[in-house]
Amino acid sequence: PQSGAKISTMPRFRSPKGSGRKSKAANALDVLNYVGNHCGKKIADLKSLNSGIELCAVLNSIKPKIIRKVFKKKMRYMMNISNVLNACQKIGVHPKDLCSPDDVTLGNEKAITFLIIGIDQAAKKIKDYKGPRLGDPYNPENWAKAPKATTQTETKTKVVGKVEDVKKEAEAKLLKEQEEQKRKAREEILAKERKEKEAEEEKKRKERERLRQEAREKEREEMKVREEQELK
Repeated sequence: PQSGAKISTMPRFRSPKGSGRKSKAANALDVLNYVGNHCGKKIADLKSLNSGIELCAVLNSIKPKIIRKVFKKKMRYMMNISNVLNACQKIGVHPKDLCSPDDVTLGNEKAITFLIIGIDQAAKKIKDYKGPRLGDPYNPENWAKAPKATTQTETKTKVVGKVEDVKKEAEAKLLKEQEEQKRKAREEILAKERKEKEAEEEKKRKERERLRQEAREKEREEMKVREEQELK
């Protein structure tokens, strides 16, 4: 090397053979920067990832809520790692890039590096993912507002939400139609009652008129009888 040139002390690894993908070199610094960009904090070394907490953050950054619960207590770290490996399979990490839970727990740098390479390759294939990539310099602020991939749950929630909106709209329309039918029915009942009342009033009026007419006829007959008696 030239005099004064900076020599990296970080080990470099390549993806395991047989993965069916082009081999990609990566060093520990790439991995630390990658995890740090996802987590939003500086990662000291690969062995510090043995709790699985940061790896959970990486997976949730790539695919929100893919790991529902992250455990903070040491006795539960193995559950974090198990969840990480399950999530890796869900997002499509190649089986050759996966490692054992013990590899993470014991801080196996080579195994963890392969795992991160696999996660990066899988993330690249996720629709709408525009987050950090392996090899990007450490700059978490740059990725704080990066668009996250839409989860199946979120997609399902949106679909369900649209279905619910359509359902509510149909129910509201049906309710409006029912109210209109009730209003028309009430108006018809009121109109019928008014008509019946008017008919009854007309009947009573005619009856009163008939009685008055009869009274006048009777009165005329009585007057006629009195006049005849007076003449006699």
